[in-house]
Amino acid sequence: MLITAKRLVYRPAAGWRAFPDGGIPRYITDENMVGVFHIDTRKTSVLHREKNTFWQDGQGEYGIYAMKGAKAVINQGGQKRSDYLPDARRFMLDIDNGDMEELSVKEDLAGRGRELGYFYMLGGDGTLLFVTPATGKPVNPNDFTGNELWLRLPDVRYAKVASEADYMGFEAGEVIYWTLGDRTIWAYDVSGGGRRRLEKYIPVSDPGKLLDSRISSDGRSVGLWVKDGDGWRFRERLLTLEDLP
Repeated sequence: MLITAKRLVYRPAAGWRAFPDGGIPRYITDENMVGVFHIDTRKTSVLHREKNTFWQDGQGEYGIYAMKGAKAVINQGGQKRSDYLPDARRFMLDIDNGDMEELSVKEDLAGRGRELGYFYMLGGDGTLLFVTPATGKPVNPNDFTGNELWLRLPDVRYAKVASEADYMGFEAGEVIYWTLGDRTIWAYDVSGGGRRRLEKYIPVSDPGKLLDSRISSDGRSVGLWVKDGDGWRFRERLLTLEDLP
């Protein structure tokens, strides 16, 4: 189970420094972590630990955007320490060795006249599919007029898949999409680059999760939940902040 955490220790302002609104606390520890919790052994391994020097104090916590196999996209955001302006960073994490590479996807797509939009992780090799509006156009998941589908391959090559297309799914190495212009379903071969027409497309059914991990309401522990009929029930606490190395 992949986890993220922030370790934050600060000392409140005291004396005259606390007036009139409580003052600015002194941050003693401010670090972000990505790790793996091994359910079978109940052990936690920290893959990446970063002292917060880029973001304002207390900001920049890691979040898991997507994960497939041994790859994960990690998000980070907040106000920059240098100028207080909001920003966002994205990383590709290799879970096997802990390497975390910053992704320049926003800049890469801007160079192709596209906004970042939103994206999907297609496989465990780190292939990403972007749904991108034109530069200056806000993203709208319900309106794909003018959208383009772009692939980012593991070797950092980009490939345009289609224009004015609605992404439908990914199966057997092919991106499935519907195009507005010809109202046709197509399958794009990620490895070969060719496409073929489909008469119809029925997504593979997902039986749904039987187990789920959830953060407690106070944000200090992770619990294991199990599917029970149409609902969920708590089974056990897996780890707490105090368990992290």
